[in-house]
Amino acid sequence: MLIYGKDIPLHTFVGWHNLGKIPRKGQHGIPTKLWKCTKGSKNDEDPKKEKFILVKSYLFSADQVEDIKA
Repeated sequence: MLIYGKDIPLHTFVGWHNLGKIPRKGQHGIPTKLWKCTKGSKNDEDPKKEKFILVKSYLFSADQVEDIKA
C-alpha cells in the first residue's frame, strides 16, 4: 500500500500470523472495511456462487509487529 509516497506493508492479524509475525502487545490496528469472498448459502438459488461482502477489519503495519517466539 502506498502512503505518502512510501510502500508500507499492511496486513490483518491473520495475514501477519501467516508470515510468522504477530502485533506487539498494546498495538492498535487501523480500522477499515475489506472485501471478503464467501460461498452462497443453502437457501440461495446457486449455493456454489461466490459472493463478496464488506467486513470490518484491522490493519497493522510492519512497524507494529514482531517475530512469533517459539
